[in-house]
Amino acid sequence: MAPRRLLDALLEDHAARLATLIHAQAPEQYAVAKLRKKLVKKSQTLPPAQRDAAVATVVNLLVQDPHITLVAKRQLVSSGAAASAPEEALPVLHHLARQVASHPVSLATIQGHIEKATATATVQELVDALLHLGCFRQGKNGKGADAILYDEAALLRPVTDFADVSFLRSYAHASVANEPEKPKKVKKTTKTTKAKEPKVEAKTPPAPMPVPSGSLLDALVQDLAVRIVFLIQLELKKTGACVGWRALIEKRLRLAAFVPTAHFDAAVAAVEATVVTCGNVVVTADGNLQLAPGAVAQTKYTLPTSPKPDVISKLVTRYASRAVAAPVPLKTLQNELGNKPVEKHDPAKAVALVLRGLERLGCFHVDRTNPKKEVVAILPSSLVCPVSSFEDLHFLQTPPAPVTAPTTKTKAKKKKAKQPNTPPHVEAARAEVDTNVDSATTVAPSDVPALVEAYMALFLDALAEWVEGGNDFHVSYIRGQLQPLLPPGTDTTEIVDAVVAALRQDARFVWTEAKGHQRYFSRQPPRAASSSNITEAEHTLA
Repeated sequence: MAPRRLLDALLEDHAARLATLIHAQAPEQYAVAKLRKKLVKKSQTLPPAQRDAAVATVVNLLVQDPHITLVAKRQLVSSGAAASAPEEALPVLHHLARQVASHPVSLATIQGHIEKATATATVQELVDALLHLGCFRQGKNGKGADAILYDEAALLRPVTDFADVSFLRSYAHASVANEPEKPKKVKKTTKTTKAKEPKVEAKTPPAPMPVPSGSLLDALVQDLAVRIVFLIQLELKKTGACVGWRALIEKRLRLAAFVPTAHFDAAVAAVEATVVTCGNVVVTADGNLQLAPGAVAQTKYTLPTSPKPDVISKLVTRYASRAVAAPVPLKTLQNELGNKPVEKHDPAKAVALVLRGLERLGCFHVDRTNPKKEVVAILPSSLVCPVSSFEDLHFLQTPPAPVTAPTTKTKAKKKKAKQPNTPPHVEAARAEVDTNVDSATTVAPSDVPALVEAYMALFLDALAEWVEGGNDFHVSYIRGQLQPLLPPGTDTTEIVDAVVAALRQDARFVWTEAKGHQRYFSRQPPRAASSSNITEAEHTLA
């Protein structure tokens, strides 16, 4: 058996990359002619004498995937049942080395990677490191710019000659040895799998797509959570309560259309958790949301902005943000950009540039499944990829820090908040006056007793009035109330427990732990019934 060459490893990398593209555009077909163009012209990698055999080898590798079939007119088609494996995050050097497989990497591109990764290395240092791998050389790309390319002479050497080729992808369906000199097996595979394979796969329900934590799916769900929190806060500002908030979450997630069915419930739970821990709401006994005592609605929503000043980049950001909320019909995009020229581009050119910009982000594509309604949508295969593998996700937002009514931060001012029977709106107004107090006098996070004392001085009256009104006061709100008293990022677990312990000593409140991990204080029942209720609460705790 001939030793495995660097060329064989490179072709396996090509197969892994192209399989992802083919699965992503299912049920659309992917022409072998297009595959050949990517391998031969764009990559500028394969020696002329090896091109035909290399293309045949990659096709042969692809059809070994049981979900990919070579059909009539030399078209590759995916059954759509396969899920791409998550692509690991790579250091800058390996990321650049992997890119060279698909196309020469210019020195300007290397400089861009250094700036985005905030790396300390220079362009020359990275070039030297790439050349040190032993399989690259400096040359010119198709535009005549200085670039890093594969050294053709190195491709025919055994892969064991190179100390590090870990940047090349492995292909799960590759056989032990793939010989480029045996391309005719492609036809045999086509004949035996053409009629039967798709039918068998269609009857077999696909396994749920494994999605690791820190994936693009997580980031997209959190972006939706920001939008949903904003909608809920608007409703709270208008009416003080939000009744159908859970239905709203499910509706917005279905409208977004990118969440796989197997992960829908988890996505709903993640958004619900973001909503109830945003710091200024409580869940009432009937399951509705209300503004907590002393809290203000968060009605400020900032649209994502493009890091580049040109109009096309701004349009890419705008449509990327819209496509996360819901797929954007291609016709809508064309109509919106077709009214007048964009910069110096005619409408058709502007549409093409915006679509190209969206595709370069690595997580969007034009879904042509329904020819009558083509849409710009999230690329399904990108959902499992780690966020760190994307160069630019500026169009996504993360949940803001919890916001409560402004409160005093000093022991000198806290006496002001201790006046009895203070209505919540008066408490908030008074506290707003005190926001100019020097932050240097904030209680130290390590001084738990002082923090509990400050909390009681600031919030106890408003809390008591809230509970007297028949509302439950949930522990989750305490975390939000503590935010103004603590530096950002402080772990509040110990302090929250201390506040809960102090509040449980107050005879006005009844402590309850319900199923679903809900913990809250409620109003003390009338004296005649207090004994039995307290006994019942103690029984619940036991």
